[in-house]
Amino acid sequence: MPHRRELITTLLTVEKMVSELEDYIARDELFRQLIVHTPWGDELPKLSLGGLVERIRLLEKHLDELEPEERERVRRAREAYERFVQRHKEEVARRFRREFKSYLRSWKWYLDELRERPEKANDYPAEVHNRVRLTTLLEETQRLGMSLDEALLQELEALDAWLRAHWEPGPFVWVGHDPEDYDPERYWYLYGKPKVEG
Repeated sequence: MPHRRELITTLLTVEKMVSELEDYIARDELFRQLIVHTPWGDELPKLSLGGLVERIRLLEKHLDELEPEERERVRRAREAYERFVQRHKEEVARRFRREFKSYLRSWKWYLDELRERPEKANDYPAEVHNRVRLTTLLEETQRLGMSLDEALLQELEALDAWLRAHWEPGPFVWVGHDPEDYDPERYWYLYGKPKVEG
């Protein structure tokens, strides 16, 4: 379960991201550096549509741990995001495709290294966020009726097949996150570690 401090920081980050969406979509950037002021100091997250969706979904999983006023702020942020998507549907779809390709490239780069250097399995907990973000983007584009590049989806399937063939099931590995938020069926790659022979 996330600490209250983490939830409030995530809420403040979501609100900052939502406030920047119109300017963000008007430019050609994929990731925008932000400064978010929190009671515990400044945070430096990067705005992307996948990053925003991921954070909204996290907050919605933990509404019971928020005060009524904070839950209302989450609701308003969700509504602002949904209105934004409707206003900019084509550009949002393009941005999702670009972000999916970016994370797929990072994930493939890591797995290619892992094939060559089995000791890279030690880096897996730090690298797996790329795979989580791909799931987020895939689910969100499906929800919105948007399509991703078929060739990229096939590439992800191939990478998953290779990882499953070199997989040792085990405990939840994504440091700083709550396993209760991640279904082991859908997020199988968070429960265990890669096992590559040297």
